[in-house]
Amino acid sequence: MKDGMAQMPNSLQVFQQLGGVVWVTRPGYMASPSTPFAEPLTASLPLVEPVKEPKDLELTSIVLFGAGLDALWQDESALGWQLWQNIMLAFGWDDTQIVFFDTAHLVSEEMMFSTVEEVISLGVEWVLTMDELHEVNESLSEGVAVVSVPSIDDMLGDARAKQLFYTTVRGLI
Repeated sequence: MKDGMAQMPNSLQVFQQLGGVVWVTRPGYMASPSTPFAEPLTASLPLVEPVKEPKDLELTSIVLFGAGLDALWQDESALGWQLWQNIMLAFGWDDTQIVFFDTAHLVSEEMMFSTVEEVISLGVEWVLTMDELHEVNESLSEGVAVVSVPSIDDMLGDARAKQLFYTTVRGLI
């Protein structure tokens, strides 16, 4: 890229920032049955497609729904917040772009209606939900695409959930 703009990370780098590990065997290392271990890949792979930049980062909002988000949001000691920081870094998001709603607080129809109105006023085309069974999703789906992604807890416990989150969001941006 020109004019000193930072180069967007490639897909492998983003995947690794999200906690994914790519494994390869050393040449000739697996020849002996007594040494069945592999080592992580440290070199970049060729032909990796970069993450696309959103059209206008200043105006783009990332809307996130999930249960328990209030408890971890901006709590530097929470592993979930540290994971979310890595996700924002991997996708080039700024914390000022993120609008989150803790679905544990959306218990009345009035609260859900005002939340849906707020989301619609943001002018987003899609929202991420980590709580796909919450009834607010049905109301949201009338105005925006509701995209289910793994929860923070799922991603903390399973690298495949991190990969699913990454590939799902990468397909949106």
